[in-house]
Amino acid sequence: FDGIIFATDFQVGDFGLVVYAVSGTFQDGFSRGRLVKRLLDLETYRMACLLGLPSVRRLTPQLQELEARAQASTTSLGTTVDALDNAIDALAAILKDVSAIRSEVHYRIAASNAYYDLVSDRLESLDETQIGQRQTLRGFVKHRLDPGMKTIRAFERRADKVASSVSEALALVRTQLDHAAQRQSQELLASMEQRARQQVHLAQAVEGLSVAAITYYAVGLLFYLLKGLPDTGISDNALVALSIAPIGFIVAYLTRRAKRRVARMIK
Repeated sequence: FDGIIFATDFQVGDFGLVVYAVSGTFQDGFSRGRLVKRLLDLETYRMACLLGLPSVRRLTPQLQELEARAQASTTSLGTTVDALDNAIDALAAILKDVSAIRSEVHYRIAASNAYYDLVSDRLESLDETQIGQRQTLRGFVKHRLDPGMKTIRAFERRADKVASSVSEALALVRTQLDHAAQRQSQELLASMEQRARQQVHLAQAVEGLSVAAITYYAVGLLFYLLKGLPDTGISDNALVALSIAPIGFIVAYLTRRAKRRVARMIK
């Protein structure tokens, strides 16, 4: 738009509109309409660009509170199972609140970013040339919009950072909880193994006592049997003493055989 001058004071007039003054010679009606269309788009998108700012300002105190809660919960993580369970509940509640805030303002922030990009495109398409020390339309609009847009984008980054940090803390807590559960499982398995060994030792001791008791009663029965038989010229006590070892071996063999048979039946 060479040779075309347009100016405005951005003051809303009596009809609720901002007045632009455009002067110069246009090549044709199409070029004039294109400039007017770009100025109308610029004014429309400029007004819509900061629609997300009131919501961001309203929700900023809540976000600050969630940031403080997230920091406190992250720095005070315990190591016991109960403490880890409480940390998971607290972090999950924070993540839920952050997600609610992000969902509430997501579309407004997305719309503000889209409108800001449109405003930047329209300002770029005007291809302004500064006249003296007068401020350009691009400089004025950018100077007014950039602080609000930076506030909106900073809020979005803070919300994303809180959600990301809480998610990482939750993952860490779950890892610690899994590690604690594995450690408890290992301790339980070690305790069960120790009890099994004790039971094996006890069973072996009982088995040995059973063999000794059965051998004792068998030898006793043999002694009474020998006393009732005619005298063979060999002392009964000698026969009893010689029979202890064979009887003990036979009893031990039969006991182990019965034990193996019961084990096969259980399997």
